[in-house]
Amino acid sequence: MPLIAIGPYVRPGYISSTPRNSTSILHFIEDNFGLASLGYLDSQTDDLGELFNFAQNPNPFQPFDMGGMTLQERRMQPPDPRPVDSD
Repeated sequence: MPLIAIGPYVRPGYISSTPRNSTSILHFIEDNFGLASLGYLDSQTDDLGELFNFAQNPNPFQPFDMGGMTLQERRMQPPDPRPVDSD
C-alpha cells in the first residue's frame, strides 16, 4: 500500500520498501500512545517506526509553492484533463 509520511520527524529522503497494509498506521498510533491492540492484524503488522527518527532535531517547515494563489483559489481550478501517468 503506498504511503507518504510527512512531518517534522520523518527521515529526510528516506524510501522504504517494506510491504505494509493499512493496519500499520493503527499499530503506529497504538505504540506511540501506549494503547492495547484492537485486533490481530494490527498486532502482527509493522509499526512504521523505520520512517521516523524522534531523536533528531525537527525538520524545518518547507511551504509548498502555490504559484501566488491562495489555497481556495487553487481548489477552484478546473481539474487537469491530462492523464496522471502517460507511461
